Amino acid sequence: MGETGKVIKNEYYKNPEIFNNLLEIRIRCANPIQLKTSTENIFLAHKPQSTEIDRIVTSLCSNSVYAYEKSIKDGFVTIKGGHRVGLAGRYVTDKGILTIGSINIRVAGEIKGSCKCVLPEIMKPDGDVYNSLIVSPPGCGKTTLLRDIARVLSYQNISVGIVDERSEVAACFMGVPCNDLGPCCDVYDACPKDIGIYMMLRAMSPYVIVTDEVGNEKDVIALKQAVTAGVRLIATCHGASEKDVLEKGLKGIFQRIVILSSGKGPGTVERVIKYG
Repeated sequence: MGETGKVIKNEYYKNPEIFNNLLEIRIRCANPIQLKTSTENIFLAHKPQSTEIDRIVTSLCSNSVYAYEKSIKDGFVTIKGGHRVGLAGRYVTDKGILTIGSINIRVAGEIKGSCKCVLPEIMKPDGDVYNSLIVSPPGCGKTTLLRDIARVLSYQNISVGIVDERSEVAACFMGVPCNDLGPCCDVYDACPKDIGIYMMLRAMSPYVIVTDEVGNEKDVIALKQAVTAGVRLIATCHGASEKDVLEKGLKGIFQRIVILSSGKGPGTVERVIKYG
């Protein structure tokens, strides 16, 4: 999807029906606010200035920017509801983003039943679970699918442990998930994946560990440790093909690779690769 789209007057978009398919809200200093849906780009006539950007960031941080300082340095914050807010602007080494000029609010949402077509591919006839990796470029529904898989397994009385480093899967607020994850789910929120996986193994005895956006060396080591311990894995990573999985060193860990795209909208299953 390119950056072309229609420009409208703000008052035309007071109808809440318009926002049913909203994927992103992009707010750029001195530029029209951009709304991205699954089918179009819409630009509001209003052009926010730097003072408005600052007020928006403060509001998103619950009026306590200091409490979000580390996340802001990393270029994003996650707010109540699991919505991830990307930040861009003037960057200073070792200090992170000091002047924010752009905000990208990625709208999170539960889509219950989205894993229906994938579940038979990643579960055995006896109810056991294959170690499965969901792979796609950004914006293709990895996290939405991962969340729904965790929910369904939990409602099947399978003990699920979620390591939610970016607070997007469970959308915890004050330690309590905002999303429906069923009765058999435990969450480590805002916890680095490698640390959280080890903690799950030691403390919570999960049958399945669920985590988002794996790929670095520490993640791979922790995932291998979980497999050695006999725990099942459901995870996601960025990529577009089996080759991308190989380059991250993940192939030997997983028995099923689910390749997603947005060809027919986010969450389009292109293929499932089976190992064993």
